[in-house]
Amino acid sequence: MPLIKRAVAQARSAARPPVLLRTGLTGCGVAVATAVLVACGGGSAAHTREDAPTVVPSAELVVSSAESPGSPSVLARSGYALDRPRWSRDGRRIYLVRQQCASCARVLVTVPVLHGRERRVELRALGDEQPSGGVTWGRDGSLAVAVADSEGDRTVAIARAGRIRGLHGLDDGNEPDWSPDGAKLAFAAEFDEIRRLVVERVATGRREVWAHGNYSEDQPAWSPDGTRLAFSRLAPSVTWNLCVAALSGGRVHCLTHTTANERDPAWSPDGRRIAFSSDRAGGAAGARAVHVMDADGRNVRRLTDPSFDSWGPAWSPDGAKLAFVRRPLAPPG
Repeated sequence: MPLIKRAVAQARSAARPPVLLRTGLTGCGVAVATAVLVACGGGSAAHTREDAPTVVPSAELVVSSAESPGSPSVLARSGYALDRPRWSRDGRRIYLVRQQCASCARVLVTVPVLHGRERRVELRALGDEQPSGGVTWGRDGSLAVAVADSEGDRTVAIARAGRIRGLHGLDDGNEPDWSPDGAKLAFAAEFDEIRRLVVERVATGRREVWAHGNYSEDQPAWSPDGTRLAFSRLAPSVTWNLCVAALSGGRVHCLTHTTANERDPAWSPDGRRIAFSSDRAGGAAGARAVHVMDADGRNVRRLTDPSFDSWGPAWSPDGAKLAFVRRPLAPPG
């Protein structure tokens, strides 16, 4: 497998985004705007069209035991879409992006795990941008989330202490994940039509662009000790495998080698296991299930009900539970 090659860029402020070069990133200006995170009453976003949205099976946010699936607890439903969930650091709430209908706004919500009311978390000063998924919390309470404008162009925004800064110089920035020490942010972006992993030191804006040959890679997930990233790689078979690479360099180690789509890697808090979604079981076209495997790729087992399309697993801080999103499959015939 190809050795890791990295292009390093030092951030600088600029009035407009710098040019992206084939070998990496020349700079990353930061736009800062006053912002407030407000917890508002829950509820669906208002429709922007008078006609009724297309009826599809509701997506559900559920929580299940990480050891045996049993009967998952349904915490929230959406008539259209839910994005990958993320637990709060204290394990009491789950954050995710929700969309109630095709023409509805995408909103960031927080859902209590046990008791309480779902609330909307409003990111102000984003202009026409909306959260598009990939929410992640840092050690100091900073929030990073992918946002998209009215044209569908995505980038990553960081909210901290009542201010938002958008990361400029990114083409389709998405799927951020804070390092365990809170010093770095990993995310995916596009370079010459290839998805690359990017690691940014948040305090300085210094970026490392990971280039593993001509493979497209995305969905970075930090190991609990902060020394490795798990991610999804597009294989020559045009399906996705799960791989791991160390920040110190060296070869990429791929954990799965199938013709299925293996996505959404998530490390257990003790670093011994990785949860992910996969359509390896076949069945309905594109239907996924949540699986758990050892961190070396062995002992893969399926956790979720085959009558659902399930994806986006996230471990609770104590490692006892998994939150994920599912949608019921249409009955055969």
